[in-house]
Amino acid sequence: MSILVLYPLAMYATTTADIQFNTAKAKQERQKAFYDSLTKKYTLFIQGLRTELAKGSTTSNISYKINFQTNIGTGYPGYFSDRGYIYGARSSTTTYGWNIISTSTARQRSPTATTTDLRYLTFNQMQTSTSSRIWEIAVPNGTYTVRVVAGDPLDYNSLYKINVEGVLANNLTPNIRTRFSDRTITVSVADGKLSITNAPGAINNKINFVEITKVN
Repeated sequence: MSILVLYPLAMYATTTADIQFNTAKAKQERQKAFYDSLTKKYTLFIQGLRTELAKGSTTSNISYKINFQTNIGTGYPGYFSDRGYIYGARSSTTTYGWNIISTSTARQRSPTATTTDLRYLTFNQMQTSTSSRIWEIAVPNGTYTVRVVAGDPLDYNSLYKINVEGVLANNLTPNIRTRFSDRTITVSVADGKLSITNAPGAINNKINFVEITKVN
């Protein structure tokens, strides 16, 4: 004799509400896993970006552009103005200047048919009959490219010979056709100052502007 036992259907049946709950829960878990993965990738990306920016801040971001000019008039856009003062702080981030006061030897020429750029119209004299002058700027130790422009759009009674950190940058006897010496060299700084000096044999040295960039 067989006995048929009937259990309440409710013990085994899955309701529509149960199915919907489980489906929503699985969807939430998939979404959470997806967003967790995105967050991890984004965090790694930001960390890498910060590392590269930190590298850049110690190299190519260190740059100085200095225009040598008189005490009168505005500066050249994008350049610091050197007006002949003795070495000292010029802003919260820059310190530069001469070993002796040099305001009286700064010059500004009138524009000519071939020269209207203020950087080439202004200069300071690194030599006089009574002094040989040194210009310096405080920089972190390292290797730098240095562009030095020396000349005078009016007179060419000079022999431009300028050293940067003891390395000869400019070496030109100007004439009516070639008034300016424009040279870029690479030097190393080990004492916290980049120095620009008169090289042996220089006559009536003049300096218009410099551009200094750290390379490592």
